[in-house]
Amino acid sequence: MDQLNIVGKRSGDGFVAHKAMLVNALSRALADRVMLMDFTIGRKGFVGYLKALGGSNIVKVTPSNGSASPSGEGQATGKRLKVTCGANISYLADSEWIGDKTPLTPCDVRASPNNAVKPNIGSLELAEALNRVLPLLQKMMTDLF
Repeated sequence: MDQLNIVGKRSGDGFVAHKAMLVNALSRALADRVMLMDFTIGRKGFVGYLKALGGSNIVKVTPSNGSASPSGEGQATGKRLKVTCGANISYLADSEWIGDKTPLTPCDVRASPNNAVKPNIGSLELAEALNRVLPLLQKMMTDLF
């Protein structure tokens, strides 16, 4: 399973991230399913949802156990993913935006502070980059000796 590292801060069981950075990282991912905590959701649907989300530049994503909001409105039933952006709060069900034809390619999203984020590159991309660089390095070594 691929791992998608995003710049963010952990907040309880969830994370807080800049919305544009989260959208950018998810847009570049190759996987069709995103694993956030114990939830799996469709990547393309989640990206579209985040792009349309208004209210703030900061998004907080946490698991929700289905408890009601203080006003009693907007109660989430069951275990869901709670997404907060400014004054907007919504709840996403597990397998949201996943259809019968959604490929089984998941990536695990991890939030890390800016100084701890590792490049989002898979083994195939790394191998391709090395294959492009190695001939040049070999030529340079040959020319030196």
